[in-house]
Amino acid sequence: FITFHYLIISYSRTNVRIKLSYVIFIFIIMKLKIKVFVIVYLISTISVLFSKSPITVEDNEDNNLYIQYEIQYGDSLWSIADQFNSKNKEKFIYNIKKINNLENSLLIVNNILLIPSNI
Repeated sequence: FITFHYLIISYSRTNVRIKLSYVIFIFIIMKLKIKVFVIVYLISTISVLFSKSPITVEDNEDNNLYIQYEIQYGDSLWSIADQFNSKNKEKFIYNIKKINNLENSLLIVNNILLIPSNI
């Protein structure tokens, strides 16, 4: 308040009105920036809370029984996940790629995929 009163005393009325309107304008802009920041923060927090958990492979992989699946023409990891009625296709594909040491989703006809029986 000291600087604001100083402005009123030291300047003529027209200058004070201009300075006061500028100060009010800056104040409104700052309030708007704070509101935008709070909204972005809340949206990002909510999106993190409701996002999927990371896909992990269970530690007991060695105890699984495996099904040997021969790749047919036209097969993809997604279609194979459909054939095995996988509920979580992304996790199924991740596990198949990890177990079979696949770097990508390209499949070669007549190759054998190991598929855990508990999926």
